[in-house]
Amino acid sequence: MRRTVRQASTGALETFLRASRLIRLRIEVDLRGADPERSRTPQQLAALLELSRGPATVGSLAESLGVSPPTMSSAVSTLEERGWVERMPDEVDRRRSSICLTGQGGRVLRDMRGAAEKGLMSVLEYLDDEELARLEDGLAVLEEALDRESAALSGTRAEDDGRTRVTSG
Repeated sequence: MRRTVRQASTGALETFLRASRLIRLRIEVDLRGADPERSRTPQQLAALLELSRGPATVGSLAESLGVSPPTMSSAVSTLEERGWVERMPDEVDRRRSSICLTGQGGRVLRDMRGAAEKGLMSVLEYLDDEELARLEDGLAVLEEALDRESAALSGTRAEDDGRTRVTSG
């Protein structure tokens, strides 16, 4: 009996989420082992990644990462104490500040990526050539689906009273 798209999607989603969780745990173990005195929360890591794209405000970081402004403010304060980010006053509005990644923060981010790669590579060593090829093919399919979704969402944007919104359909 052939599975429906929903059944197949649910199975794929469950597998993906389970694998993502195990990968994340593996990376967290590697990061803690590499530098136990400098533990990093998920919000801190996500903020560093976001700031690697350029300066941002605490509010914009909180919004883009889906956390509350007080949670992000606390994470940024910790990152600032460690010298990984710095606050730069806004030239127009002195009440606002932009958060910027420092050189040391960039090194931490590179170390984090290195630990993630090392952890993933150690897992991939348990796969044979055929399994690696299947994994690569599956990830390429997922990437293509994400690209198609992005294109579809971009194609359904409509102007409404000067605001861009996504229409259903």
